[in-house]
Amino acid sequence: MERSNKTTRKVVSFVLSLLVVCGAAQPAMRPFAAETAAAVQTGQQSEKQLFVRLTGSFDHRIVGQEDDVDAVSSATTGGASYYSSGSTAHVEFALADKGTALADVSEDEWVKPDYFKNGDLLKINGAYSKVVISPDCEGMYGELDQFTGDLYLRGVPKKSGKYKVSVYLETDRGSAASNSLDFEVFTGSEKLIDQLTYANCKQTADGKYMYDCKPWYMQEFGGVNETVTVPKDIKAWYGSHAALPGVNYGEIGRTISLTSGEEPSQTLIIPKGCDLTMVNMRVHSGVKVIVESGAKLTLRQSTVEGIIEVRKGGTFSMDHNDYGGGAWLHGSSINGQLRMKDGSVLENARITCHANYSARDDENRRNFAPLVTTEGNVLVKGDVYILGEEAPTGETGQTALKVSGTLTIPEGSVVACYGGGTSFLTADGGDALCLDNGTVTGRGSLIAIGGYGMNITGDNSKGSGGAAVSGSGKIACAKAYLEGGSSFHDETLPIEGQVTVSENTSCKLVTGKGGTIEKSEFYWFGTGDANGIVPQVEKTLAQIPQNAAVRAVSRNGCVRLDWTEVPDAERYAVIALVGGRYKVVAQRTGTSCTLKGLTAGKSYKVAVAAKVGGKWRTDDIGSRAVSVVVK
Repeated sequence: MERSNKTTRKVVSFVLSLLVVCGAAQPAMRPFAAETAAAVQTGQQSEKQLFVRLTGSFDHRIVGQEDDVDAVSSATTGGASYYSSGSTAHVEFALADKGTALADVSEDEWVKPDYFKNGDLLKINGAYSKVVISPDCEGMYGELDQFTGDLYLRGVPKKSGKYKVSVYLETDRGSAASNSLDFEVFTGSEKLIDQLTYANCKQTADGKYMYDCKPWYMQEFGGVNETVTVPKDIKAWYGSHAALPGVNYGEIGRTISLTSGEEPSQTLIIPKGCDLTMVNMRVHSGVKVIVESGAKLTLRQSTVEGIIEVRKGGTFSMDHNDYGGGAWLHGSSINGQLRMKDGSVLENARITCHANYSARDDENRRNFAPLVTTEGNVLVKGDVYILGEEAPTGETGQTALKVSGTLTIPEGSVVACYGGGTSFLTADGGDALCLDNGTVTGRGSLIAIGGYGMNITGDNSKGSGGAAVSGSGKIACAKAYLEGGSSFHDETLPIEGQVTVSENTSCKLVTGKGGTIEKSEFYWFGTGDANGIVPQVEKTLAQIPQNAAVRAVSRNGCVRLDWTEVPDAERYAVIALVGGRYKVVAQRTGTSCTLKGLTAGKSYKVAVAAKVGGKWRTDDIGSRAVSVVVK
């Protein structure tokens, strides 16, 4: 399996390569102490004194891990892995006045060996220079790139242990030994329960801890029934500290086939009081992650191949940087399922899936289950964006969200969900939202757009667009934009099944285009570029006709109506259902009206339309009308 960021370099005549295989005979040279960074002069006299140092760090390895592949072996990891041994260690040199102490060398005097920029400052004798790994690490050797000053460790380690790496340079300006950097090789049989401890963490100023995943892959959890609980004061768990695209991933857990019905046998618990952010991590499909009451889990640039279950009082967030002023990120995916249980909170989450069409844990994976499910009463905080996965050829795109119970979107929050389906394949688009006797309520906004349906064969049974909302239930939030998916065949209605829209919901219903290869202009593709990190929320919601929300109260045979002000409204029309048709019964410039002369005990349906820019906004009057019984 090729590494995701494999480094390949050609060594030509003017590129220095210091290759020293530990245990092999070394060139004759003066003794030196690698850890002291002391300057050692050759017989050649120089007006300057040479100093050499190493900066940065080396990625650790696992016994048997090659430097040009990610995985130790596919049999060990169960498939593709994402760890790369690219260099983050660098050689630097300084030429200071004779007699200068190392501590007195200023930062401005240190430079990297660079053949093109400063090759005239120093000429290195590669025959007598070397990289030293101490003690001997069988199978490993060092390589210095003269272009960049980067120092690489190459080869396949055959023995676990802790090692020191240093360099010795013999040059025309003298010779010197560097300080040493640590390098560690793990056995590969380490268990998570033994490694995920405070002792292996770095404590921060707030008293919390950060954990670097070492070794980078731990298949076995240990503990009772392969269950590990994260120490509650660990706030960050890093697979690496790199940024996209050159990311190394830490990995945990066994691999199973969810497609074949296998169930996870390992459990990772985020306990009460733990607010954990996982960065550059991959949790394999054999692991079930449980977020307990009073705990929070945030994923950043991480992949979960299996199941995440957020229990009552627990919170889940994804690709949102609370520490960076609320910036949205990208790079995470859930290739199994996120299950929000009764009483849980879904907060600021950008959720995508990349299960199909990738050889990950489950080769030829087919993920049809909804990406996110909610049960009971689930609360949204902030904004939530969910994109279902592409359909396997001849199948149906993934449903983004399934609601069983009540999903509450508070004022100022948005839930935007998109059924899977963008590719030119023979498949039906996925539904954006499926209600299983569910209700979406609250003073916030909902966007639901079905996936695209395409057909490149003669099978006319495939190619339909996905619905915005399907199943049985009710949409009762303040605003809703519902659009059926575009289709290679017929138009797609935005709502399928026994779904009603509340009369108090400002709603825009859009039928998906038929006979087209064009997707909706408001569909979100979930890409990581500047135009795809998050959906076009404001632009989409602007399509909903803004009209007055009405409150009706009856007293003494009259009905008093009050409504919200519409920006730039010139007038308001009070509209009532009379004889099966809506008619204007009054006009006002203010935001209230009292209707008199009504029949006691009779129910009336009334709405208010605003006139803006010389045009009356009468769209969806029926869905916005409220009922009131005259008292």
